[in-house]
Order: sequence, then structure tokens, then C-alpha cells
Amino acid sequence: MNSLVNVQKRVTSGLGVIQYYAIRPWKFSNQRYLALRSQISEDEDRLFYTDIKSMDWQSYMKEYVRGSRDSHCGHGVCTFYI
Repeated sequence: MNSLVNVQKRVTSGLGVIQYYAIRPWKFSNQRYLALRSQISEDEDRLFYTDIKSMDWQSYMKEYVRGSRDSHCGHGVCTFYI
């Protein structure tokens, strides 16, 4: 029974962390990004990896979740599986 209480506490804590970000509408603009990409050379474009269309988004999000969990919740990366 005690372990279920601990699980519930961890879930509640996690929900508290993401609540601010999850319930608000977010509006992003990429005009500065597009302006930057139009001004840099092809060599700089390859060097700084500005083409996000070719990103592996699934891998990126897995690492993002791991890092967020580790830094915000205090849980080690090895304590869960994605």
C-alpha cells in the first residue's frame, strides 16, 4: 500500500510541474528563424544544422523528456523507460 501512495505522490508532483505548460495556449513565430536562414551561407547552414526538417523528432523528444524528468523532477534517467 505504501508504494501506491508513493506512486500517487510522484504522479501528482509530475502533473504539477507540467500543468502550467499544458493548460495554456502557446503561439510561436518563426519569422526570425526564417530571416536568419535566408542570410547565412550554405556552409554555415550545414555547420550550425539549421534545417530542422531533417531532424529525427522522435529521438529528440525522447531525449527532451529524459532531460526534463531528470532536471525538474529529480529522477535519474535510468529509473524509467520511454
